[in-house]
Amino acid sequence: MTTIQTPEVDSRGVELYDSIMEHINTDLLSANLDAVDQKRPGESDEDFEIRMEEYNNAFEEFERIASMMEEGQAIKARRAKQQKRFGLFAKESAEQSEDVASAEEKLISFEQE
Repeated sequence: MTTIQTPEVDSRGVELYDSIMEHINTDLLSANLDAVDQKRPGESDEDFEIRMEEYNNAFEEFERIASMMEEGQAIKARRAKQQKRFGLFAKESAEQSEDVASAEEKLISFEQE
């Protein structure tokens, strides 16, 4: 199944990405990504490698948090489904009980005639 990314969907994804990443590493916010992989003036090769490892760890942390958020949304959706299903079947059960009661009343009144 192919999905088409609209600017609105893209925009919401970027907003969500930034809202999570701002708590992990602000260097990796969308607005900062253009030059983040460039070696900084005066930065040693070793410091550059350390920074890249920190970024890698930040992306892994992002994935962990995003996964927890997805799981939380799935749990909320399942709870909502359970409530709707329970409500639907409770209503159906009540209607069936009313039908049975009505049929019993008619049977009793028919037998009395």
